[in-house]
Amino acid sequence: MLAFRKLVDFDKVDAVVVLGSSPAQAIAPLAQKAPIPMIAWASDKRVSAGRNFVIRSWPKGADEGRAIAIEAHRRNIKRPSIVVATDDYSQSVLRGMLPEFPKAQIAYPFTGIFLFTNQRCYE
Repeated sequence: MLAFRKLVDFDKVDAVVVLGSSPAQAIAPLAQKAPIPMIAWASDKRVSAGRNFVIRSWPKGADEGRAIAIEAHRRNIKRPSIVVATDDYSQSVLRGMLPEFPKAQIAYPFTGIFLFTNQRCYE
């Protein structure tokens, strides 16, 4: 990433703050290799896994998804339809919900893909 190299090599920053799992996943290996501390506002635990120069400061999306599922169960929801984006955070929230709702219907808007537990159907 050219912007990261500029910040480190020319601007001589002593730390990088990254907002979002996707950009954090791209920059984390560079920060680790540099080495320069990186603070990531990111839900995906893979951002900081095995990296001692990367700190993640957001709860795991899977934990958030499980909390949503617990609340849905409390409200007696048994088989929800989950509309989800394809970005990292949304997918990690979905991973937290699926163990609680194995029969959920999942829709990916803008892709035309609708997933059901044992099949894939296309619009």
